[in-house]
Amino acid sequence: MLLDPARRLAIATGVNIDGDQLVTVDRANDWHLDSRIPTYEQAGEALYARNNLDRGHLVRRLDPVWGDKTTALRANYDTFAYTNAAPQAATFNQSKELWLGLEDHVLTCARTNGNRISVFTAPVLSAQDPT
Repeated sequence: MLLDPARRLAIATGVNIDGDQLVTVDRANDWHLDSRIPTYEQAGEALYARNNLDRGHLVRRLDPVWGDKTTALRANYDTFAYTNAAPQAATFNQSKELWLGLEDHVLTCARTNGNRISVFTAPVLSAQDPT
């Protein structure tokens, strides 16, 4: 993850998916500040309170959940750090035809074909953000 401390959000993230080693773990749903980053450089719960913005995972929760159980559980937990979230319109984030559908497609391809895939994600939050 590349973090913009002024914006207090990620500029970009990357994740490797190993379709042959994916495992199933329960959803943690424990959003938290990342202890490895100064608190003042992170947006937290207040950004998402009292509006229709989702905490949109940049690295999808299921993507890094592979390998041995301990590693998979840690990866699951790490995806719930606010540094891995960007404000996202709820209807876009949860739509099977839009973002969620794209995420499902990538993970299904990795799992079905035993692919190793690298996914890079970056939020676009203003017209001045790079394309």
